[in-house]
Amino acid sequence: LELTAQAVANDGHGTVGLVEVDGTIKAGLFVEAMKRHGIEPILPDANHQAQVMEAVSDIKWGEVDREDLKHRLENVVLSLLAKNANITAVVWGCTDIAAIIGEYEGIDDEAKGRHIEYYDTLGVLAEEIVRVSNM
Repeated sequence: LELTAQAVANDGHGTVGLVEVDGTIKAGLFVEAMKRHGIEPILPDANHQAQVMEAVSDIKWGEVDREDLKHRLENVVLSLLAKNANITAVVWGCTDIAAIIGEYEGIDDEAKGRHIEYYDTLGVLAEEIVRVSNM
């Protein structure tokens, strides 16, 4: 969590969409990590959070159509962008989602003419392992 928050902060993002599972939201650990690094995390509304949980359930049950999953999660991202225009990145705070969506680099916000970068926790951890191993 700290590595991801640090990476997001280092890249200059001040407000991010945060997509994670219900249990992680309740624990508040990711939100706290983001705030410690000066980042304002924006969470999905209840309807879109239910879509996140459905997607995670589908992944866990092996019912994964990558394009369908990408489309459903992009809908969640677009709802976050509509909720807060200051979002400049989205953090996938769930390793199940990151394992599937991690291959995508982001989404184009055509309404604002900008690219929203994705951060996945697994990717950030892998980059840190490589960095440390090369020291």
